[in-house]
Amino acid sequence: MAGRLWILDLDDLLIPTAVHYSRAVVDFLRLMLDVFGYKAPYWFTIAKLVNEIDNERADRYGGARFRFPSSLVVCYQRLCKQVEAPYDKKIASRVCQIGMQVFDINLYLQDTLIPGVEETLNFLIAQGDELRVLTKGDLIAQWRKYHGYRLNRWFPYKKFLVVRWEPRIGYPGDKRKVLTEIRKRDLGRKIYFVGDSIRFDMIPASQVGVTPIYIPTCGKWDRGLPEPLLPPEAIVLKEIVEIIKRYEKL
Repeated sequence: MAGRLWILDLDDLLIPTAVHYSRAVVDFLRLMLDVFGYKAPYWFTIAKLVNEIDNERADRYGGARFRFPSSLVVCYQRLCKQVEAPYDKKIASRVCQIGMQVFDINLYLQDTLIPGVEETLNFLIAQGDELRVLTKGDLIAQWRKYHGYRLNRWFPYKKFLVVRWEPRIGYPGDKRKVLTEIRKRDLGRKIYFVGDSIRFDMIPASQVGVTPIYIPTCGKWDRGLPEPLLPPEAIVLKEIVEIIKRYEKL
């Protein structure tokens, strides 16, 4: 009989992601303070505005690669109007570059997996289990992460599944459809979906009969949406390495 099937989310579960966005926002804040000087709004006000703009635009642009950098540019534009300062295209270009740094493959090449991930993946493979990644976002951005973090060590090309998330052109980023197809092909097999989002990971898994394993993370981007209730059958772990300790009971 085939081993268990482990489907894993990517961002902030296997690899650090939120921290890179946070660093970009900090760089943006520094630039805005330099540009506007004494006219600059309080740093928290600027950071809050970045978050509001990016959340608003996520409904239309989803995980499109250009969304975050252009959200920073929009923020710069609004700040110019707010403090009555001239809009400078050169500054806007620098702002865009700050936003694009989160998608730089060189950043991924120099980075490491989240602690415990490598040990856990090696353990599961040693048990004869199958591993897959199911992530949503921009196709190019997610595949850069695949190559930059050398995820091919555990996930062959065909086992790295990216659900495109761009609502404006008809890609809602729904993982449920993929999970449904996997469940149909592997009836009777133990299948788990490990993720850090109740809304986008746990609920879709629960709806199609896949066991949800919830590992909450501090840096998760919640888009300001209220967190729904966790499905009652979901297994909650503090960190991914706990899968090793609890493997026989899962």
